Amino acid sequence: MLGYVLAFFSALMFSAASIFYRYVLYDKDPLLVTAVRTIPALLSITTVVYLVGESSYLLHVNSRIILLGVLAGSIGMILGSYFYLNSLKSVGVSIGYPISFSYPIYVAIIANFFLNERISIWSIVALALTISGIAVISRENEKNLHSNSLKKGVACAVSASLLWALSIIVVKIALFDYAPLPFAVIRLLTATALAIPFIFVERRELRTYTWRDLLFISLGGVSGIGFGVAASHVAIDIIGASTTAIISASSPALSILLATLILHERMNKRTAIGVMMVIFGTLLTLL
Repeated sequence: MLGYVLAFFSALMFSAASIFYRYVLYDKDPLLVTAVRTIPALLSITTVVYLVGESSYLLHVNSRIILLGVLAGSIGMILGSYFYLNSLKSVGVSIGYPISFSYPIYVAIIANFFLNERISIWSIVALALTISGIAVISRENEKNLHSNSLKKGVACAVSASLLWALSIIVVKIALFDYAPLPFAVIRLLTATALAIPFIFVERRELRTYTWRDLLFISLGGVSGIGFGVAASHVAIDIIGASTTAIISASSPALSILLATLILHERMNKRTAIGVMMVIFGTLLTLL
């Protein structure tokens, strides 16, 4: 039961993070937001690891786990998140989020080549359905968004999805022989180490951020790449990657609901159809 609760909790945390980020991304640099959020996320997860008594793992880590942590952190938490936040800024949560979170499709494809996992017919159908959904979303919203903004947002969302898929493959390999929560800390250490020099360079820009901006960035970091990622890692360890992914696939739907209720983002019928095609395509991958 705990595994299912944690999987749903991770989906809820990912959804909440998208709302927090959207509050500050109207006029902020996505790269700086990506960098700043790593610090509160690292502090929160390190505290959790200490409280659950797994801090000793961090003192006994080999070079292989460090390398995998560096790869997963830089690919997923830095590059992937940067493109993801850019998509939210360009096209909003209701469009950028479901496209970004179609990554289980690419996980299945990549795993076939690198982990010798068979691609089912459902994965092929899912990929076609997702691409069709993206096309519907893009075509319908050309009237409501500047064409350059739309193209940039969709391209960034797809890029984020691909990078997250690569990162998940790395995580799967690492969790074969390492604890999930400490590995989340190692990933965040990498992301934070890359982020701090950039924050220092952009310190003048950072001074323009209000306490409200920093609060929402911190809440997004703690909930998304902090608690969300950590809970997902533990859920994978308990109930497996497929079951966790099925539950986590509810995250785009939760985000759309939150974006409609909190951010008042409007969605017409065709956009809703396109979004549901992307979500359904993601679910088909997991059959």
